[in-house]
Amino acid sequence: MRFLSLFFRTFGIVSFIFVIFSVVVVYGITHPRVSEPAETYKTIVILSGNPDRVILARELFYDKNAKFILLSKESRLIKNYDRKDARQYVYQYYIQLLLERGIERDEIILFGPSKNTEGEFKALSKILKNSSERVLVVTNRYHISRSVKNAEKFGINHFIDFYPGLDSSTEDIQKNILSKYILEYFKTLNFYLKYVGI
Repeated sequence: MRFLSLFFRTFGIVSFIFVIFSVVVVYGITHPRVSEPAETYKTIVILSGNPDRVILARELFYDKNAKFILLSKESRLIKNYDRKDARQYVYQYYIQLLLERGIERDEIILFGPSKNTEGEFKALSKILKNSSERVLVVTNRYHISRSVKNAEKFGINHFIDFYPGLDSSTEDIQKNILSKYILEYFKTLNFYLKYVGI
């Protein structure tokens, strides 16, 4: 009886801590720390994930008078719509989107390859470790909290400002965004579990 009492008491305490932790994580994902961006940046960084980030970044390239775009070299393959039955890497498709906006190929610098956010910031840290200039990282709002944590992990958070992509207001997109927030919660949870060695 005493064992069961101790078990349920311990279970209750652990559950309470997990609920509080989850609330903090969810709040961080939905209310990321975003500072006011500077007027100009020499470099815009695009994290892999979706083409919306590329579309926003190519506008910011001109708005912020940037000279270079650092593009994550994501190795995932997707369908090439220009050639039947052909496939291309995600970063190759992103390069096409940038070139269509008039950005020159020599203004696009690939970094990586990376399979996930942690890999991207590890690769980015090798580029930024000897830099004194801040860069503007473009990603989705729901992705910023975990991105900040990875930037801190690799010691480059003081080189980076984040620019959040806007979530669309259409019903279908909102459902998709909700699923992305839920997925982001589990990815953030995994980040912490790896951090403590679980």
